[in-house]
Amino acid sequence: MGTNWDGELPYDESINQDIFNTKNLTANWGDSSPQPLVNEVPAAEKYRELYAQHLEDYVLPANRLFLWSEYEAKFD
Repeated sequence: MGTNWDGELPYDESINQDIFNTKNLTANWGDSSPQPLVNEVPAAEKYRELYAQHLEDYVLPANRLFLWSEYEAKFD
């Protein structure tokens, strides 16, 4: 969650990552600060389930939350 903003993890590797067990890329940059939103919150089962449900909701075309056509209609 929230990794790979710099593209350090190749697409072939990132596409099959477990969303709850991704590589800690910030450690590669020497940043060892705590990551409570990445490590601690998903450790609680109810939050893991809620997060997974939100992701599923976002990608379902019927919900119209994450569609290029909607973005284009609004901002083009």
